Amino acid sequence: MKKNGYFNMQTTSTFILFSLINIILFVSCNDLKHKKKENNDADIKNEKLDNAIKLTHNNNAIKDSINNLKNIGADFIVCYVGSDENYNEISFDTQHFANSEILPYKITSDFKLEVIQDIDILFIEFEHKPISNNAKSQKRVKELLKKGLITFHGRSMLTHGNSITFMFCKNNEKNFKCFTYEMLGKAESISHEEGKPFNIKVFYPKCD
Repeated sequence: MKKNGYFNMQTTSTFILFSLINIILFVSCNDLKHKKKENNDADIKNEKLDNAIKLTHNNNAIKDSINNLKNIGADFIVCYVGSDENYNEISFDTQHFANSEILPYKITSDFKLEVIQDIDILFIEFEHKPISNNAKSQKRVKELLKKGLITFHGRSMLTHGNSITFMFCKNNEKNFKCFTYEMLGKAESISHEEGKPFNIKVFYPKCD
């Protein structure tokens, strides 16, 4: 009886240990699959932002524009990134100037933060995308949160600063045009005065 009891206890212990190992392996595999899916999703949803950042670093017209904004005191810029069938749009909007009142910009979509020419530039898509934890955990993001320049909660305090938009042909990024809100406003006013409909695409490059 004692021998049988010992055997039964040993069998039960082995079964429990085997079950625990299977559970751990199952959870680990699922966790790896989940992380892999998250990484794949991040690669997909940040493709536009990565391209916008690349253009900002490499396009001379954009670099000159950022330098001009820097010269008038801009130290925080939001770059809105969008696209359609034919065009890639990159629109820079100043959100804060040195020594001016701080109004927090509310981040509601996934983003990337880059420091370019000593200016914090927040690249964000027009199309809403869930905010990744990796984006929130950046050291510089935490610093901007502490300064009150950005927020993830509460109200968004938008400013009406200097802005410039670049429109690129998708099939040829060397073919592009740029314009400001002031240029758009002036052209729209002239169209209304002449009784003509305003078409923003007159400011777009002609793509083959």
